[in-house]
Amino acid sequence: MAPTLTLKGLLLPLIWATLAAARAVSWYDDRYSFLGTRQEDELSDEFCDAPCDIGGCIADACSTSPFLTVRSPNSWAQTNASAHWLGKRAFSNEHPSTYIPAVFHRTASDLAYFGTPKDFQGRSKVGRTIKDTEQPVSWQYEFKDRPFQLVSGGLHGCTMVTLVSKRAVWMAHYWESYSNGPWVATRPADDHNDKVWIERVVMHFKGQPVTKPTPSMYRSKVTGTDYIKPGPSAVGIDPNLFNRDDDDTKLFIMSPVAEGKPAGGDLRYPKKMDEIRRQIRSHLGFGAKDYGKIPAVTMAYLRLNYKKPEEKALENKTQRGMALFQYDPQGEGGKAWRLYYEDTCYHSSTPNNKC
Repeated sequence: MAPTLTLKGLLLPLIWATLAAARAVSWYDDRYSFLGTRQEDELSDEFCDAPCDIGGCIADACSTSPFLTVRSPNSWAQTNASAHWLGKRAFSNEHPSTYIPAVFHRTASDLAYFGTPKDFQGRSKVGRTIKDTEQPVSWQYEFKDRPFQLVSGGLHGCTMVTLVSKRAVWMAHYWESYSNGPWVATRPADDHNDKVWIERVVMHFKGQPVTKPTPSMYRSKVTGTDYIKPGPSAVGIDPNLFNRDDDDTKLFIMSPVAEGKPAGGDLRYPKKMDEIRRQIRSHLGFGAKDYGKIPAVTMAYLRLNYKKPEEKALENKTQRGMALFQYDPQGEGGKAWRLYYEDTCYHSSTPNNKC
């Protein structure tokens, strides 16, 4: 007897397919929960940057970094096609001035594909309440079969560090005041040997616990303490994901320019940025003679002046003060990633990683 098709037989495959799709969508929502916006401390009336709120404005002699510093261009480079859903994809070619804020506010047209972005807001329990705090936040993900994105907004003197290989990415955010706040008038802001800066930045990306924090002049405006124990979202760099000969590992840093300098000018903290590069390369197992195996680029950005209403109004509404990393397992050339530091774009499949 020939098999008889029933309504149940026709509907069951459709029901199972719908449930599987729902599970896939819920995975993104759970894994990439949004953590809200993050702002740096306010500036003084003289447009001093945030750390000057602690020790007074310091006139640094900031020399040009010996490593490559790139200017934030006025124009931007498009990928060769608009985003699509089947087969090999291209990243959205929407202008970063509108696209990055859309990702941050979860209104981007490709949100369903990349999932809700991970943010870089630290949170700590204060009394019985969970509050936003100044602790460092970092994320590390291997490049597997699920797309994802990481985004930070309201950067206003903070530093972003992104380490990426063919297998994984590690990305971190460091608050300016909290990371650099311990100096006094007799110590320069760019002291890369400062114990507090080493504990809050270098030991953080090395994954080393701080058991006896060095006293700091900076006290958290949220917790009232001078040290905040990093939370579970402050993972250190796993060298084994970035140190193979064929990993093609690159280091990208976004840090503020010195006061009075244009975007792409002298860095505010050149010695500390050099030390970050040196320490990360060392952490991956490379000696000084092999540092060239981990190329590094530093993007010097011009912070918005929050004392000017017209600039404060731009916060998280343009690409200014924003950073975005996206990974697409079905990208151009296979697994692909893209990094935006404001409107400076880096891409995994282009020469020198420039978009």
